Amino acid sequence: MRVFEIEIQDWTSPEITLRVSCSSGFYVRSLAHDVGAAIGCGGTLKQLVRTRIGPHHLEEALSLDELAVKLSQCPI
Repeated sequence: MRVFEIEIQDWTSPEITLRVSCSSGFYVRSLAHDVGAAIGCGGTLKQLVRTRIGPHHLEEALSLDELAVKLSQCPI
């Protein structure tokens, strides 16, 4: 497991927004926990958004409504 990049996108105490580029199998929740433990205040995730996995990007994802329309157009 590798971390390629960590970018701070926003920091309004006590919350921080990070963009993490990492390999498959990396646990971002563990990163939050470990950073919190290292600075002595605890750390958890408020939100996790996976923007990419392998060749798949969030921008290419379908909403549930779009998926339902596509599925309704498939012959059984």
